[in-house]
Amino acid sequence: MPWNRCRPLGVAVLMLSLLFVSSCATTHSRASSQAAPSPNATAREIPPADAYTCASVEGLFGHLAAQTARWSPNVAPFDRVTAKQIRQTSVSLRKQLPQAQTSAVRLAVTSSASAFDTLATAMWRKNQVGFNHALASSRTAYGHVKAACKGN
Repeated sequence: MPWNRCRPLGVAVLMLSLLFVSSCATTHSRASSQAAPSPNATAREIPPADAYTCASVEGLFGHLAAQTARWSPNVAPFDRVTAKQIRQTSVSLRKQLPQAQTSAVRLAVTSSASAFDTLATAMWRKNQVGFNHALASSRTAYGHVKAACKGN
């Protein structure tokens, strides 16, 4: 597969991952720098355990982005190596759930894990309709994680 056909997708995935990393890193540093909640603290601030979960999850997204940077869902939607990497990310996301304290973060991570699992299954089954739906769902779920980790 020519590099110039999959490069834009790889760059887009990398940019999304970097955007997610920066948003979680900012949240993590703000939450961990406070020894005690300030009197003006809002309910939207993320507990330190969720800041850790968000940092772990963004690390998983970044790792997946690096692994799949040369994959093109348009050219090779059913690539088995990529499907395996996506499935492993789904399993790793589920392992982050016990650390999450807020329902928003738990729900966002759960939906991402489920979307990735569904995507990998569609890839293994070479189901184009399922693949298209699961790819869209994984992008939506990624947005939910990003929003939950920002504290909305």
